[in-house]
Amino acid sequence: MTTQGLEQVRYGAMLDELFDLGAPEPGPAGSEDDELAALVVEADPAVAPLLFAVAGAPMPEAGFELEADGRIVATAELAWEKRRVAVLLAREAEGRPRFEAAGWRVFVADDLAGTVEPLLAALEIGATR
Repeated sequence: MTTQGLEQVRYGAMLDELFDLGAPEPGPAGSEDDELAALVVEADPAVAPLLFAVAGAPMPEAGFELEADGRIVATAELAWEKRRVAVLLAREAEGRPRFEAAGWRVFVADDLAGTVEPLLAALEIGATR
């Protein structure tokens, strides 16, 4: 899967099959596979390949809102709050300085299209599994 393919909805049928109710029995309620499936559906299609790349890591929060003084000052499409790692969409990139000032490692999804290694390193996940 590629970001471009997801953006152009080339994988629609494949993803429908993957998450179809007629698919093989899901794991126990609340399993990581179920959480990943829900995240793929909830998150912007541009980050779906990243979600598959980091499968097995702690689940990120989709649609994270960074707050300061009780106000939302920036958003991230994906965030691992405990690890202070965020993935922004291009339209969220103006919030990058806010995240960085708060001590976060920040990536823009488009910049990770060629390699997810920097994200894996930030999340402290081995590149090979």
